[in-house]
Amino acid sequence: LLVLGLSGLFGSLTAKRKIITRDFIYAIFSSFVLLILSFSFFIPSGTEGVLTRTNGLILLCFLGIYLYALIGDALRTAREKEEKTKFNSKDIILIIVGIIGIILGGQLVVNSATDIANMLNVSQNVIALTIVAVGTSLPELVTSVVASKKGKADIAIGNVIGSNIFNIFFI
Repeated sequence: LLVLGLSGLFGSLTAKRKIITRDFIYAIFSSFVLLILSFSFFIPSGTEGVLTRTNGLILLCFLGIYLYALIGDALRTAREKEEKTKFNSKDIILIIVGIIGIILGGQLVVNSATDIANMLNVSQNVIALTIVAVGTSLPELVTSVVASKKGKADIAIGNVIGSNIFNIFFI
């Protein structure tokens, strides 16, 4: 909500039909699957709230299905457009520098904010639920805000939805 909200401040976010019909459904489905598995309704794990290896394999299978759908869609779209995009070395270097910058910036924010919170005697739970959560969302935030500023709403929305699906099924 933070990432989409801030991205919306910098540009109009209009979701295409494909995002609504495929990705939103997967996002809702992934949340529902996690809820079912964490409460052990169908696969007893001994205690509620514990995800077992079996649960992990189920989540990985659903990730595989989602990635299969995404790759299949990307290949169909590429065949339809048949556009050749040329890459040059400058683009590759900028991508690598951008990724490194986002990773280092996120680590710097988390480490600095954690140190400040520890100096102020803030509990570890509060630090984990706020500072670390925001720090791990910074790469998504930066990517979505930049995409929104450039008028690429699909990238901004897809980044957030895809990240949520990937975090539930894989992480």
